[in-house]
Amino acid sequence: TRQHIVDINLLTVKGGVINLAIDEKGQTNWQSKTGAQNSPDDTTGESPPPPTLHEFTVEGLTVHYTHDTARYEANINALHTTRLAIDAPFDISLQATLVDHTGELQAATGITGQLVYRSTNRLGFNNLVAVTTVTDKEQPYPEVQLVTDGEWHPDRTALVLNRADISLSPLKLSLTGMISLATSPRFDGKLVLESANLSQLATDLNFETPVTTLQLESGLSASTDTYHLDTLKGRFDETNFKGKLSIGSSRLIGDLRLDQLNTGLYLKDNGGSSDTPTTASSTPDSELIPISLLTSTAIDAIARIDQLHHADNQYTRTKIEIHNDKQKMSVMANTQVHGGKLVAMLNTDFPPPILSSVDLSMDRLDATAAVATEGITGTLTGNSSLRFDGTTISQLENSLA
Repeated sequence: TRQHIVDINLLTVKGGVINLAIDEKGQTNWQSKTGAQNSPDDTTGESPPPPTLHEFTVEGLTVHYTHDTARYEANINALHTTRLAIDAPFDISLQATLVDHTGELQAATGITGQLVYRSTNRLGFNNLVAVTTVTDKEQPYPEVQLVTDGEWHPDRTALVLNRADISLSPLKLSLTGMISLATSPRFDGKLVLESANLSQLATDLNFETPVTTLQLESGLSASTDTYHLDTLKGRFDETNFKGKLSIGSSRLIGDLRLDQLNTGLYLKDNGGSSDTPTTASSTPDSELIPISLLTSTAIDAIARIDQLHHADNQYTRTKIEIHNDKQKMSVMANTQVHGGKLVAMLNTDFPPPILSSVDLSMDRLDATAAVATEGITGTLTGNSSLRFDGTTISQLENSLA
C-alpha cells in the first residue's frame, strides 16, 4: 500500500492567543491523545510518516500561562525555523517579550540555536543562546546571556540541563542538573560560580556589599522558596570556605568552616581603619540586635574560623553558634587567644521588653599580651556578666555607664 507523504514548503501563523494552565496536581488544560486505534480501512497497521515542514514562522502570537497563583504572558513577536522533521536538527530564532503579572517584571529576549524533536517524544536543544533584558517597575537591569544544552521530557514534565551558562555583568554562573515542573518548580544539580567581581556587580545592580570577589561550587537543590547548598566550597576575597547552607523564606541553617578571616577588610568606616577608636558622641546610633530579622527568621548556624584577625589580635580555632527560634536567640562563641581561652555567650528574649544578657569568661590569658601594658605579667582568669534592655548600641552604652 502506498503512503502519502505530506511536504509543506511554508507555514505562517499571524496573531492568536493560547491559554495554558497547570493545576496543583501538575495536570495541564492541554493533553495529548495517544494510543488511537487504526481506522477500519487501515489493513497495514502502519502509521503514515509525519509531515515535513521546510519553513515555519510565527508573528504576533500571545501565550497566557498560569500555575497556581502565578500568572505569566509571553508575546511572540517573531519566530522562524528551518526545515522541521522528526529526528532532524533545525535552527530557530525568536524575538519575544515576557511579563510576570505576579512580580511586575518584564523581559525582552532574543533566542538563537538548534533544536531537534526526537521520535522518543523528547525535544533536544544545542547551543541555545538567549539574550535577555529585564525591567522591574520601569527600572532596567543589565543584560543577561544564557547558553544551554539539554533535553525537554514532556512525559516527566522535566528539563535536563547538560549545560546552562549564565553571564550577568562580571558574573559567570554554570548549572547542570534537572528542573522538574511536575508539581512546583524544583532544581537538583550542581552550581559553579566563577570568580566574580562583586563590587562591579553591586554597582550595576545598585546594591551594597562588603565582599569584593567571590567564587564557589556546590550541589544545589532549589524550589520556589528554599535553597539547599551541600558540599559547598569556595573563596571570597582572602578567605577559603566549605560546608553546607540551607536558605528558606523564614529559616536559615548552616555549617561553615573558614580557613581565615580578616575583619579589618569589612569593618572600615569611611575609608578609615577599624582600629581607630570612636566615641559615643561621634558614632551614629545603629541597631545592635536586628530584631525584625530575628523575629521573622529561625536560625541554626555554626561557623568555624581557623584563624581570625581582628584589630591587633589573632584568634585561633574560633567557633560561633547561633540558635534562634524567633522568640529567643542564643549565641555562643569560643576562641583561643593570647595563650588562653575566651568564651562569650549572648542570650536575648524578643517579646517586649527585649532583654539581653552577656556572659564572658577567660581562662589563663597571657596578661602582658592581653593588656599591652609594660610591667604586667602572669595570666588572667575570670568572668563577667552584663544585662541590658533594648536593641541599639546607645542602649548598650547606657547599661555600661
